[in-house]
Amino acid sequence: MGNEERDYKRDEKLITENLKKIQSSQRVQTDEGLLYKSDTSSLSKHNTQYTTLLKAYVKDFKKNSKNKRKNKEDLFKIAKKLLIWTPIVSGFFILLTLGCLVFNLISVVETLPILFTSLTSLLGTFMVVPQMITKYLFNKKEEENLAAIISKIQKYDRDIRGDL
Repeated sequence: MGNEERDYKRDEKLITENLKKIQSSQRVQTDEGLLYKSDTSSLSKHNTQYTTLLKAYVKDFKKNSKNKRKNKEDLFKIAKKLLIWTPIVSGFFILLTLGCLVFNLISVVETLPILFTSLTSLLGTFMVVPQMITKYLFNKKEEENLAAIISKIQKYDRDIRGDL
């Protein structure tokens, strides 16, 4: 063997030994029990955080639901009062206008704008208020969104527990 070949073998051996030392220093000693304990601990911490987050969400959801229910009740009361009082007030103005017309206190030309305004207000109320009630008080998307959230929470619980 020549000097070059000897130097090459020596360098190769030196490089191989250094690589093995580096590799062994970087290797993580795994113990199945330790690994399982670490996973369990991590999962336990994760579940604790998830439970805390879920409790906060549920508490906030309950508070918002109560507020929404109260606001819906208030909106319904207002809408109901509009449906009751608008015809009464409009009817009063129509009768007053017609009475003034009968006693010649106003002319027909003066009567038409008042009657037209009263009837438009009356019709508008009966068209808009029921739509408003249906849109905001009986929102179907709200129930669908809640069902989707519950479904995702249940899926997460199944996934985290391995479909137990």
